[in-house]
Amino acid sequence: PTEIYPLSLPDALPIYGYQIVQDENEAEIAILNTCAFIGPAVKEAVAEIEKLINLKKTGRLKKIIVCGCLVEREKTKLKKKYPLIDSIVATKALDKINIAVEKNGAYLKNSSDLLLSPDYKLRLTANHSAYL
Repeated sequence: PTEIYPLSLPDALPIYGYQIVQDENEAEIAILNTCAFIGPAVKEAVAEIEKLINLKKTGRLKKIIVCGCLVEREKTKLKKKYPLIDSIVATKALDKINIAVEKNGAYLKNSSDLLLSPDYKLRLTANHSAYL
């Protein structure tokens, strides 16, 4: 999963009353940001989607939201292959993440829209690690 540009997600969600937790066992909603740049990243994202679906099937998760590059590339296939995904959010529609948390659906924007990076980003990973 990609960890660089979406670091604004943890900044945005608390504004809407959501608390970010690091342990998936404490979470009610999983937001998975994916990468589709290289094959191993796609495999990692798919494995994580399947893990989250298993957690949802057992009642440990209420909602799964998938965002990022894999959504851009495979949006139709993702929803077909994994119907338990509640929402998909394209890279250029991350400003709709709060709506995706509240409502199910697909949040996509025209690829001509610019992807802007916020001035301040909350880092979720250790200082020595990041996906590029």
